[in-house]
Amino acid sequence: MGYFQYKLFTIDKYNNTIRKLSLMPKYVFIVLIIFMIFSSFLVYIIIIRIHVYNSSIRLITLLWLVPMPFIIINFLYFLKLPGEDFRIHRVIGKCKPVIFQITTLGFNYKSLIETVKSVDYWYNKLLSEHRIEFDAEIWVVIEPDGYKKNKRYFSEIEKISKFIVVPEDYQTKNKTKGKARALQHACDIRKCDAWIYHQDEETMVGEDTILGIDEFIKTHDRGIGVGIILYPQNFSGKPSQMQELSRSYMDIMSIFSQRTEKNMLVGFHGSHIIVSSDIENDIGWDFGDKSTAEDLNFENAVRRKYKNVFYLLKGFAYEKAALCKMDQLRQRRRWIRGIMEAILRKDMGKTRKAVMILQLISWFSAAMSIFLFILVIIYKFSIIIPELAFLSPFIWFLMALQYYSGYTMHRQYIKKLSIYVLIKNGIIGAIVDMISPWYAILKVKYNPKKDFIKKDV
Repeated sequence: MGYFQYKLFTIDKYNNTIRKLSLMPKYVFIVLIIFMIFSSFLVYIIIIRIHVYNSSIRLITLLWLVPMPFIIINFLYFLKLPGEDFRIHRVIGKCKPVIFQITTLGFNYKSLIETVKSVDYWYNKLLSEHRIEFDAEIWVVIEPDGYKKNKRYFSEIEKISKFIVVPEDYQTKNKTKGKARALQHACDIRKCDAWIYHQDEETMVGEDTILGIDEFIKTHDRGIGVGIILYPQNFSGKPSQMQELSRSYMDIMSIFSQRTEKNMLVGFHGSHIIVSSDIENDIGWDFGDKSTAEDLNFENAVRRKYKNVFYLLKGFAYEKAALCKMDQLRQRRRWIRGIMEAILRKDMGKTRKAVMILQLISWFSAAMSIFLFILVIIYKFSIIIPELAFLSPFIWFLMALQYYSGYTMHRQYIKKLSIYVLIKNGIIGAIVDMISPWYAILKVKYNPKKDFIKKDV
């Protein structure tokens, strides 16, 4: 599936997906108990009973404890999986207009064109059917290099959208670079009171997306709406695509966390969020030279000044996963670099920094934990706390649950894959994610224009 795939993203498929997710917590406890009883016994036999307790190297097995806080938090949030509160309802009333703002380098021109068309198609279709009543326009905020290179392809969508080319000599007060610079330029020229729906160049919308936006802007005067992103575009089951299934599951966890007073998770998307212009104009995107994770910096600045103004945005957005393992590594490197920069910022709270540091340690320890498990088997030293063996099945179960839940969320939109492909490519994708933080350390230099992720096929 490629061109016009956005026509498949309907409200019926969204509702069916939400219904299936809402049923999962009802039976997961039974599966969890059965799984833990059998696998705990197996782990006990392999790791504890046949090994001796005579090596000081056992201390490093404490690494297995590092990710436990986040695993427990994720499981608790799993019990709140989408239900009736995620269903979209028709609301009648007045509201501010919406600007669909697509911020892009401009190199993935095919993806950009389809994204603009998805907004135009579903907005006008629903408007003509009298199912929404808000004014809207599409802004494409694009870097000059990409615009010059691919201008000949944009003639069709320039008729239905407003192209804003960021001037080459444009400079913010704090000399911000990258995507944040383009976002700040859009803030500078925007004069109207509106809602800003942020999209990346591959962020397609569906029928449910537009209906979710319509409900949100009629039930909120100001604030920020955060939603769930799926990755069905051009999905063929590659390892890099399989790994994104778990990201959609993690979106659910992040949404629950972001709507609390103190967000205890790191993740915050820069796309599929809707922001009232008064908040965005006040906060801006001018975070200085260290702005790799501009979305994380923005969320932190908003939370610091406005406290909890984050709400659920119903409806999915539909994006593309990295097309190969190398691009998956590059993408994760950007995230890790952004988190590290955020930790060093003076305006980042101590509690939030502690959470980021712990999550980074957890990510770095993932590959080491696998290596450690191999050492335990080969060199026959036991874990320092025998009871930790019974935590292993819990961790494995939740990892499998992430992928299964993510696959359930995507099943309406992608072709059916064999169990073999799901397991094989899921494991490969997970391994790439495990080594990505170490790749980020070894490959320090980062150039947004040279290291951009190819999304066109």
